[in-house]
Amino acid sequence: KHFYSFDFTAFASPGEREITFNGNSETLQLLKTGQPLAYTLPTPEEGALVEVDNRISKAIRSIVAELIGASTKIVVKGGQASKELEPRDIGVTASHRSMNGDILKELGSEFQGVRVDTPERWQGLERPIMIAVHPLSNVTEPSDFDLETGRLCVMTSRHQVGLIIVTRDHIGKTLNEYIPSAAQAPGLSDTVGRGHFAHRTFWQSLESAGRVKQLN
Repeated sequence: KHFYSFDFTAFASPGEREITFNGNSETLQLLKTGQPLAYTLPTPEEGALVEVDNRISKAIRSIVAELIGASTKIVVKGGQASKELEPRDIGVTASHRSMNGDILKELGSEFQGVRVDTPERWQGLERPIMIAVHPLSNVTEPSDFDLETGRLCVMTSRHQVGLIIVTRDHIGKTLNEYIPSAAQAPGLSDTVGRGHFAHRTFWQSLESAGRVKQLN
């Protein structure tokens, strides 16, 4: 699942990891292929927000409600019986603690059991369904922190059945217009350039696969 050479077909494993549901859930219909999905929200006309984006938090709550409310059943491993999706089967991650706190507040007691934490705290852990706030959502001038490759790698590899990325819609434009500056000391690797390449490859792979959808 490494995003340097992101192969979306590697996520689809019919007969092993499955999602079934009742009703007309668009999100679950898109996740049935086993491929990751990105939902975008319009970037505010006044510009990017700083760290906390309550509209993203509300969108994540709506997605969780849709997943739980559709009588969703999942098969995490081949040969296992299907089980009904519960809040504890869903994980959410965002780069900043303040954003995670806002998401937890929006989820409230109704969805208690959904784990919400930073990518650093998600290392070594998994959930059937993961929802990730893209590290560059609301970031129009990426820093070393924003482009750090390990953070995106963790975010895109903690799911067992389905992955949903939520972000503002400027991501493609920001990555296309950004010019990395090689400010590292002589002899050291260009971590910023490498991070930019990884982020751009990941996002372009989502777009070319038709996996980027706009939320109303």
